[in-house]
Amino acid sequence: MLDLVAAARLLRAAEQSKPEFKPDFSSGKPLEEALNLTPRVAETLLWIAQGKTNGDIATILGISEATVKAHLGRVFRPIGVTDRTSAALWGRDHALS
Repeated sequence: MLDLVAAARLLRAAEQSKPEFKPDFSSGKPLEEALNLTPRVAETLLWIAQGKTNGDIATILGISEATVKAHLGRVFRPIGVTDRTSAALWGRDHALS
């Protein structure tokens, strides 16, 4: 029983010592500047990083799904990825405050 209590305490201490992950999706400006993206392309990447579908993004931005796909295509090379999932993960990981 003591081993379980000690393990629980160690786990709790480890969880409390981790830095809190807080991505900042409030602005695409840092992505625009760092990657030389247009504001709309940077905004598309931020929405992808938040798990939105192409259809969702099209509705949010008032553009077509084809335009969303074109924006994504413009993102892949500068960030070094070849697919949407990798772009979403990259965007999430680089939208840190």
